[in-house]
Amino acid sequence: MPERLAQPCISSPPPLWGELPAGPYPVGFQSFITYDYSRRYDLPSTHPGAATTRFKGRPIVVQVWYPAQPPVDTAAMPYETYLTVSSTDNSLQAFVEQLNRFTCEAEQCWSGLDAADTDAFQRFLQTPTACYLNAPPLDGSYPAVIYHQGLGGSIVDNHMLLEFLASHGYVVATSAFQPEHGLWFGVDADLNRSIKDMACVVNTLGDRYGIDMARIGLIGHSYGA
Repeated sequence: MPERLAQPCISSPPPLWGELPAGPYPVGFQSFITYDYSRRYDLPSTHPGAATTRFKGRPIVVQVWYPAQPPVDTAAMPYETYLTVSSTDNSLQAFVEQLNRFTCEAEQCWSGLDAADTDAFQRFLQTPTACYLNAPPLDGSYPAVIYHQGLGGSIVDNHMLLEFLASHGYVVATSAFQPEHGLWFGVDADLNRSIKDMACVVNTLGDRYGIDMARIGLIGHSYGA
């Protein structure tokens, strides 16, 4: 059984949590890209006349929240970290740049801020979350929850809920669920593809985080539900 902390490690709710009660676990956050080699993915160039990039498999973005070892003298990561997926794989740079551009534009649109009010949006992006970037996972086996966004959504969707669940002892993950054609990065209505993406995410979590494979739940918003 995983070790439970006697008191909530989050002394007060993070600014974006509202009245959500913190659980007993510090929350770590990691983001990375893996491949599903059983499927293909082509990314058209944004430059006229340039060739389409054919990947060695379908890129699967994984964002994961998990019970973490208590941080020491480490500041909580700012919200803007959620908007930036990165990879050391040079072949993924165009994919990453286009995904991040879509995510940032979608987040500014959904924030309700005027497009010209860039200062307010930047202040919002600096708001602390409940997470510690790349904090070491806490030893133990935890149930997992996979989250799916709504139709047209970006990978940044309902992250306060995902932080909250991780603070209560769940490993929580989501993905971008991007269309195959590479022309747009919002969630579309291909349930079969989403199921395959979620299966890939679950397999990745089992390898890296020691989740309890007998206790896996799925939640979502709107179409994702």
